[in-house]
Amino acid sequence: MSTAHGFSLVAVVAALVTLHPTTGRAQEQEQPKPTASQPAPPPPPVVSISAEDQRRIVGDYDMSLPDGQIMGVRVFVEEGQLMIAPGEQEKLPMRHYGNNVFGLDFDPTLRLTFDVANGKVTGGRLVQRGMTMNVFRRP
Repeated sequence: MSTAHGFSLVAVVAALVTLHPTTGRAQEQEQPKPTASQPAPPPPPVVSISAEDQRRIVGDYDMSLPDGQIMGVRVFVEEGQLMIAPGEQEKLPMRHYGNNVFGLDFDPTLRLTFDVANGKVTGGRLVQRGMTMNVFRRP
């Protein structure tokens, strides 16, 4: 992945935490956070995902950012790999960790968890460095 590629999504999420520290704290989940001297734990192993489960997740979503803005996110399959394209940014491969939980290579703290009800993905949440953003599936 290019530096610009990883930087664009990192910049959006990291800047939001920096610019909105009280919002970030209000949305934090209880989870251990590494100190500056501790590296983040490695991501869990990647788990295969069926084509049916990929199709269930594919779609357009809106992510509610801490500052109240909504960012469109597209999830699609390319050459058998689930990809995500947030806003106007470049696409990124999604890593499946099991149980509808995904990560992205540029940040081992990032987790995108999809909610499934009656066999359909309804939305989910993105957690990164203790901050949670809600994700809603577009109709």
